[in-house]
Amino acid sequence: MSESAHRLGHTVEQLLTLARLDREGLRQVAEIVNLAELVCDMVAFHQPALQDRRIECHLAVPDAPVSVTGLPRLLEQVVANLLDNALHFTPDGGRIAVTLASTVDSVTLTVADSGPGLPETLRNAPVDRFGDLGQRRVGGTGLGLSIAADIARVHGGALTARTSEWGGAQFDLTLPIQRSN
Repeated sequence: MSESAHRLGHTVEQLLTLARLDREGLRQVAEIVNLAELVCDMVAFHQPALQDRRIECHLAVPDAPVSVTGLPRLLEQVVANLLDNALHFTPDGGRIAVTLASTVDSVTLTVADSGPGLPETLRNAPVDRFGDLGQRRVGGTGLGLSIAADIARVHGGALTARTSEWGGAQFDLTLPIQRSN
């Protein structure tokens, strides 16, 4: 009963996040966020789960700050959702790669795993709200990636899905980069 109550609370929180994104978008005060630091912090937060399951996690981020304009809480949530998804689908002893790469105009966060992968029809596809990536799980709502896609959208970016180099799932979050003046 306790686990059911926790899952229900999590689902309600996800639905509230979607409703807020629809209503508010980025009308709140956006800040300049160092995405490289945020990604490193989120991987460190997930480190105990990675170690418990003997999952090798390769992290590659630039040494220099990678700045985007946005809401830190929402950007943290999208990174957490992508890492949670990879953790769920990666088998014990598997691999996850988290990479942050920037160009002059954009930055792309890639989270790839060695899990079961995506159905053929969903490879190289944008992630849509309530879209089914064929990865339903016990205890999950299927909202995490939809929330991540909506957060990307309100930040002027996109979330796409494809197959990782290991045959698992790979999600690429692309956001416009904050240029220094």
